[in-house]
Amino acid sequence: MDTKSKILLIDPDASSRTEMYRFLASLGYYSEPIESLDDFFSYCYSPSIVLIHDKGDIVPEFARRLEDIGEWFPFAVYSEEFLTLQVVNAVRNGALDCFAFPGEKDSVAGRLAQLESIIAQSGHELSRSARAKRLVRELSFRQVQVLKCVSHGMSNKQIAQEYGISPRTVELHRKIMISKLGVSSSPEAVRLAVAAGIAA
Repeated sequence: MDTKSKILLIDPDASSRTEMYRFLASLGYYSEPIESLDDFFSYCYSPSIVLIHDKGDIVPEFARRLEDIGEWFPFAVYSEEFLTLQVVNAVRNGALDCFAFPGEKDSVAGRLAQLESIIAQSGHELSRSARAKRLVRELSFRQVQVLKCVSHGMSNKQIAQEYGISPRTVELHRKIMISKLGVSSSPEAVRLAVAAGIAA
């Protein structure tokens, strides 16, 4: 039998949550209905597909809270109907797909299968990126500056000249930065900076 992903279904509206839950079951998916973001974030779910009913500010709030904890969950968004701006905002906040429900009911099974494929191909990389961003947020402003410079191949002396500080101070920032990032060398720190998207 084909094993399908578990779906975490976040929908504050009981009626539409029930309708989507039943629909997902008819497609062979196990889904866990969740009433609110507080409920979702109060329990440690293992990474699964998250399906969110786009009402109010739930999508940007979900993305913000995921970023705050340094996690990544693949998610898609549904609504009774979508305006273009609503789709753009959902995608900007990290949604992998948006669909109208029940309007696009016939395409949901294919879209969920496509999501599973995307996750299988890139889920580890996206999870690594979320972890890297969380670690980088723990750095001070100066430590981030040093990390960016190290990522560009600058020496302690060059970094010191760039910011008007002593090479010894740069060395200390670098040492603390490496410790906070949980790595053992500058090349590892650079890999983490690349994963976090700050080594442009």
